[in-house]
This record gives sequence, structure tokens and C-alpha cells, in this order.
Amino acid sequence: MARALAWGQGMLRLWGACAEKSLPPADHCGLVSLLDMRRFYAESLLAAASGLHAAEVRARARTDLPDSSRVRNLGQPLRDLISCFRTMEMEDLLQRVTRFAEEASSEAIGLEVALDRLREVRRSLASELQGKLFLKVQDRFKDFYDESRISEAAKKSFPEAELELRSAWSCLAIDQSTAAVVVGMRAADILIRAMGSRLGLEEDDENWANALNRIVKRVKDLQGILKNSPEREHMAEMSAAAMNFGFIRVAWRNRAMHATARYGSSQAQEILEHVCQIATALAPAFENP
Repeated sequence: MARALAWGQGMLRLWGACAEKSLPPADHCGLVSLLDMRRFYAESLLAAASGLHAAEVRARARTDLPDSSRVRNLGQPLRDLISCFRTMEMEDLLQRVTRFAEEASSEAIGLEVALDRLREVRRSLASELQGKLFLKVQDRFKDFYDESRISEAAKKSFPEAELELRSAWSCLAIDQSTAAVVVGMRAADILIRAMGSRLGLEEDDENWANALNRIVKRVKDLQGILKNSPEREHMAEMSAAAMNFGFIRVAWRNRAMHATARYGSSQAQEILEHVCQIATALAPAFENP
């Protein structure tokens, strides 16, 4: 019974310290421990830990039952803990408790061995909670992480740009605004090259502004030629997209080689939104080239 009380008291101390520990300020993105992330997982973990503690108390107290039954009764709370560890990606503990649960269910271990395993789980859990680190994503950026934020049609038309935009928005989500712009310009480069190819222009490494001027001129020429063709509508989409590139002209010119150019989160978000608008606007012209 004393061991069971120590287990309960240990968990209470652990989570009491967790409750007193404050997260970083809302406008700061940095590394936090799993212990700091109590609001995400504390409820499920506490429920699983409490169930395991209750099972341990019963295993020690129910002297009227054979040892095999007392060990077998640990099975369900162990499975609850396994589900929790799987959600939290605590692989070492997941494997250890999974083996423990299998042994307990099959009565492959005795009561004293089972109680020793519980002590090992407690020690490992405390160590894992305080040693695992995560990046905290600000609430206002949580919808940006691992999202490209372009239309489904644009994703199909520009799969490479979609991957770059997904990375760019993830950079912004973890407060790496300048990196977000640099990666966003990689997506813009893919889009402008796609436009040139769609219009039959030869690809080269010329100045970005010159490339846009050539695209705009080519679009105007084709609009005059294709007056009664459905293709004329696509030229209008191309023209609108080319004009949209003007909003990110400075970011393109700065690119990665200009170390003096840095961007705040608002600037980066605005630039990425324009790149997304370009991709979405261009997509119809590439659906049936």
C-alpha cells in the first residue's frame, strides 16, 4: 500500500509542478518540454495514469484473489496508457508498456515482477515528460503549418509549387518569417516558369522583371489573335496572374542572396498570400492546356 501511495503522490507532484509551469509568452515561438504542454495531453495522460494507479492499488489490496488474476487486471489500464503513448509518439514507452500488457494478459509474469515493471514505467514516464522537446506554434499560425493554402486545382496543376508553399507556410508557422519568404519565392519561380512554358516562351535565367514583361507582351499579342477562342479566357487569367506578381516584386528581387533583407510575420504572410493567389488564378489555364 505504501508503494501505491508513493505512486499516486509522485504523479500528483509531477502534474502539480506541470500546472505551476507557465508556457512561453503568446508572441514567442520556442522550444518547450512535453511537461509544458499539459493543456494538450494532460487530461488523457492523467486519466491513463490514474487508471494504472487504481489497478496497482487493487493488485496490492485484493489479497483474496490469486496473483494471476491481480496481474491480469492490469491489462485494461495498460492498454489505456498504450493509446495515450501512441498519441504522444512516446515510442520507447509505447513498446515497453505494450510488452508489459501482453505479458500481464497472458499471465507470463508474476505479481512482484508486474509491480516492478510499474515502477520502471513511472521512472521512464517522468524522464520522458521532462526531456522531450517540441516547437510551439502560435495560435494565430496553427492553421498554416503543413498547409499550402491553394486551391485543389492549383495543387494538381503545380505539384512542385504546392510542396514549396507547404514548406513556406510551415516556416511562417514556427516564426521563421524570412525563411518563409525565401521558400515562397521558390514557388513563385516555378509559377513564372510554368507561365512562360505555357505561352511558348523559351526558358532562360534572365532578369525576373524582363521575364514578366515578355509574358505580359505575349499575353496581349495572343489576346488580339484569339478573339473568338476559348483560349482567350485563359490569356485573361495569365494577365491577371502576371499583374499579381507585381505585389511580390521586391521580395523576388531581394531573394536569398541579400542578407540585409528581413521580413516580419505580417510581411511574410502577405507575400505568401499573393503567391497563393497567383497559383490559384493560374490553375484553370493549366487544367486543359
